[in-house]
Amino acid sequence: MMYEVYVGGYQSPDQAGIHHLHFDSTTGSLSYRDGVLGIENPSYLYWDRARSHLYAVSESSQGPKVFSYRVQSDGSLVFENSESSSGGSPCHLMETPDGRALLTTNYMGGSVDWFHLDETGRLFPRSSHVTHVGRGLRDDRQSEPHPHSSWVDPSGSYILVPDLGLDRLVVYQIDPEGQTLRPFAQVKSPAGSGPRHLVFHPQGGFAYVINELNSTVSVYRYSADAFAMELLQTVPALPEGFDGESGAAHIAISADGTKLYASNRGHDSVAVFEVDPGDGTIHALTHIPTLAKFPRHFALTPDQRWLLVAGQKADLIEVLPLADGIPVSPGATFALPRPTAIVIG
Repeated sequence: MMYEVYVGGYQSPDQAGIHHLHFDSTTGSLSYRDGVLGIENPSYLYWDRARSHLYAVSESSQGPKVFSYRVQSDGSLVFENSESSSGGSPCHLMETPDGRALLTTNYMGGSVDWFHLDETGRLFPRSSHVTHVGRGLRDDRQSEPHPHSSWVDPSGSYILVPDLGLDRLVVYQIDPEGQTLRPFAQVKSPAGSGPRHLVFHPQGGFAYVINELNSTVSVYRYSADAFAMELLQTVPALPEGFDGESGAAHIAISADGTKLYASNRGHDSVAVFEVDPGDGTIHALTHIPTLAKFPRHFALTPDQRWLLVAGQKADLIEVLPLADGIPVSPGATFALPRPTAIVIG
């Protein structure tokens, strides 16, 4: 099986910022196809559900933007257009359930933007945004809101926004006219934890949140009916006894819902957890060291045979084979400058 792979990272506009690669799942090898110039620091990428467009945030010195690219039949990207976002350091992208709008999460702006999409996937100018208010426990990282990502729940009824600065999951509904987000609820995270990304169990019923500041994973029982989130468990993403500096980054779950993965930047590892099929709780199985120093992001291949890890401070992608869902280390490496985001399809 051959997959298209796109990698974003921190690069100047005159360098290739988005890299298009092919991944051979039979051999576990990556090959370079082409790169996209003209976008500065595309630190996060999103491939739409129709697989027709790739969207990228740009942490630009000329002002933060969102870029739209058409995906050609050979996987190459053609620039469509770009629009300005409302706040600094845009760090995440997500479609609305109907695929007619794109949500951009702005870490420094403390906001979530709403961009309508036309029938071809082209971005309209930002039509609205919501802004978070408040602060968390820590003076160094939580003196103001820092929303870090936006996620559509399995029912398509709610948008959950982990806010690292507030120690809260801010929950929205899409307003009846589909023009913006309507505040609905806030769910407290453990104080000083700094929620960053989340993933839902593929069979429903549970949500898993990676907390950056204290390097933990929080497990919630989740129900869209009358909306309910109950914190069940918070466990370390780092091994017992580690006392160095590290911040958790990304989280993902296997397609069968049996394994949960979390990356640690500093400890430079991928934590692997077993998921209890009954109550959704997790327990640590192992911590796999990565050659991918500062693993900000990673992605599972659709066939669940490989884990690709972006080593931001190692200038490489590490390809880890999975054996019964456990990454086998060390993996093969593929050199790329300052990678921070990977999408595979």
